[in-house]
Amino acid sequence: QRRTQALADLIKRPGHHSARMARWLARAADKARTAPGRWHPLRTGRPPGARRRRRGCPVQAALWRLDRLARDAMAPRVDPSGPG
Repeated sequence: QRRTQALADLIKRPGHHSARMARWLARAADKARTAPGRWHPLRTGRPPGARRRRRGCPVQAALWRLDRLARDAMAPRVDPSGPG
């Protein structure tokens, strides 16, 4: 029930929720900069549940792909036309 209401609110007010997410990311990035040994708000390393060696498991492959997509989405964008 609560999750359904949260999703309905997200559909109604996407701008509000994207701004909230941007504020959370800014706070997390600031905290990561000041915390020793942290340099990014997302955890580094392998995704949760991943193994050191891939053994051809489709679930592990999906985990790696989704982790890569999330990291690419969080990466700073570079303007291909250059500065200016």
